[in-house]
Amino acid sequence: MATEPHSAPTQPHSPIDDPPLGQCPVWCEKPVGHGWEDEWEDGPVRLHTRRRGIGQYDAIEVTEIEQFIASGTVREREIELGGATWNIPTAHKILALLTEALDIAGDGTLP
Repeated sequence: MATEPHSAPTQPHSPIDDPPLGQCPVWCEKPVGHGWEDEWEDGPVRLHTRRRGIGQYDAIEVTEIEQFIASGTVREREIELGGATWNIPTAHKILALLTEALDIAGDGTLP
């Protein structure tokens, strides 16, 4: 389970005295230069996202949480799949285990 960088949402964000925006990751699907979206306890936050459907009901989504705090900008990425959210180290472990499982299962045809 992933954790938020510093704090949970507290109130809607007001654009007054906004700090400068960082660059969006090249994979972000939101409009270039999208603004701060929320105000958390430690500072304004915006989310960068990329979502791809898997079948009819599931999707995999990469989210980067960008938060401006007193010491500068903090960014953290997480991956969500089917309602479960993982930080990057956990996602790497899952990838390794899924790869191993696919190797064991083969192409799905049974003898």
